[in-house]
Amino acid sequence: MEEILTAEEKAQLEFIEDKIRRIEDEREKLIESAQLRLLSEFDALKDKIVCVIGGKGGLGSIFLEIFAGTHSTRLAFAIDQDNAHLAPELLPHADLVIFAVPIHQTPELIAHYCQWIKPTAGICDITSIKTPAVEAMLAHHEGPVMGLHPMFGIATPSLNKQLIITCPGRDAAYFAPYIQLWKILGARIVETTAAKHDKIMTHMQAVRHFNTYLQGRFTAEQGFTLQELTDLSSPIYGLELIMIGRLFAQNPELYADIIYDNPESKEAMKKYLATASQAIAQLQEDNKADFIENFGKTAEFFGDKADLFLYQSSLILQEAIKLKEIDDNRD
Repeated sequence: MEEILTAEEKAQLEFIEDKIRRIEDEREKLIESAQLRLLSEFDALKDKIVCVIGGKGGLGSIFLEIFAGTHSTRLAFAIDQDNAHLAPELLPHADLVIFAVPIHQTPELIAHYCQWIKPTAGICDITSIKTPAVEAMLAHHEGPVMGLHPMFGIATPSLNKQLIITCPGRDAAYFAPYIQLWKILGARIVETTAAKHDKIMTHMQAVRHFNTYLQGRFTAEQGFTLQELTDLSSPIYGLELIMIGRLFAQNPELYADIIYDNPESKEAMKKYLATASQAIAQLQEDNKADFIENFGKTAEFFGDKADLFLYQSSLILQEAIKLKEIDDNRD
């Protein structure tokens, strides 16, 4: 793109881009200043002790840092494999205990550690499947219970603009000051039931991750090199390839847990396969009419949002093109 610009046009473009960056920097500084002011005034948790079981890795470490880094609580500490023997001594002092452990181990570890948690403390989990964890917490703890699902990954630098889903179990009011802290740090909080959460997440996570896994696996088995694919990819296809590839840069055990440990996954996959099989049958029959009809029905589901999504994705695509240009210039 820049090859067609004159020196003066390049200078104007650089000036505009620099001005946009400065505005964004100022915006971030204003938000950070407001957050620091609110944190300095926030004292609802100043006497509270927080424990994160599994807090030395993954999302657990992020939640530990939220409390320890903001100095909003009296103390925040982790219990992990290397100090699990101290649980009987440490857990009775905690006012909030967060379980940040693998999905398939969560109910078992809740049952194990709850014997040392005082009845007046609140307990949470941060797994992506809520019903088994919330049921286990309600069964093994007499006090406040809340299921949490942080909708972000371990590379997230802050809570700003991040989503945390809450699934109340018992005495939800107990968790209000903790939720207020996350809001101060910029998080968006959405409340739902554990059952509804799991139904939606079966589609949003289990089916989508499985579909991405299949796309990646299918692509890898076709005999092309990755360079050949990227060389012939338009920006939008390049972005889609990036979204597939990023899955395979992450922990396979985590995604196996998300897909396999969700009790609704198998039924959802059957429905997905039925839809795919129907579409493949139409393709085999060269039935474009049914394809167009189903396309239209699906477009009705998205409604006016389809145009919004097209616009938003175009903005994302423009940013992706800029990043690629920066990467190409480095080469």
